[in-house]
Amino acid sequence: MSIIHSQFITNELYAQNPWWTDASVFAENPARGKRDVYADLWQKVTENELITAITGLRRIGKTTILKQLINGILTTGIARESIVYFSFEEVSLAKSPNLLEEIIIYQVHKYPKGKLYFFFDEIQYVNFWNSMLKKYVDR
Repeated sequence: MSIIHSQFITNELYAQNPWWTDASVFAENPARGKRDVYADLWQKVTENELITAITGLRRIGKTTILKQLINGILTTGIARESIVYFSFEEVSLAKSPNLLEEIIIYQVHKYPKGKLYFFFDEIQYVNFWNSMLKKYVDR
């Protein structure tokens, strides 16, 4: 990976994860009401499941729920930098066909110990995303 490409990924990660540099920032307005499915998803993400997928029609609140889950984790005292949000809708995938893997590798190298939380929005735009996630979960 080139230095320019690496800097692109780093810049994009910091732009999409402002809570890494500002402890007063949340992913979503904390006052926004939570949906009925929030409690079940919270349990899956924090206690049970290694991978949890949220699927549904466009514009029904999947991104909002993801960001509310991030807010919840931010309030638990876990290192803010261990929580990664990335929307593949906002980045041109033409810049890197391996962007998903590069994000995972970046974060694993940055925090080699401890639990990491990855929230990938619009991941369906990434070819073979399920195989890539399985590869890293199996490790």
